[in-house]
Amino acid sequence: MTWKSLKSKKIRGLYESLKIKYFQLPFFKTKQKMKVPKQTKRYCPYCNKRTEQKIDLLSTGGKRATLKRGSKERAKKRGMTGKGSLGKYSKPAIKSWKRKTKTTTKKVLIYTCKECKKSLHSKKGRRVSRMIVGEKG
Repeated sequence: MTWKSLKSKKIRGLYESLKIKYFQLPFFKTKQKMKVPKQTKRYCPYCNKRTEQKIDLLSTGGKRATLKRGSKERAKKRGMTGKGSLGKYSKPAIKSWKRKTKTTTKKVLIYTCKECKKSLHSKKGRRVSRMIVGEKG
């Protein structure tokens, strides 16, 4: 055996061990789904105590309509009448190969207090492909 082949075998072995340890961790799974319980105990600022709260997913709002030609012209003129560039209207369109789309959406949880029936949503949304309410615990 030559030193060159031994070196390549060592590197190959190291790569294989890293691949097994590193790429089998749970955050490398492509399909992410999160399981959330139907209810939990947390602080309600309206009752000023910890209460049982029901968990729901926040539904998305309706889609906005596209701007008509006249509205686009008004949007261009609004605040853009002075000197200088026209902001986003002076830039060329982004090429299709440059666009990046996210494969997941942010899911927001709503907590409804069972005593006062008031709702609060979580401060930060979680980026997951699927969130299942009522599976966990």
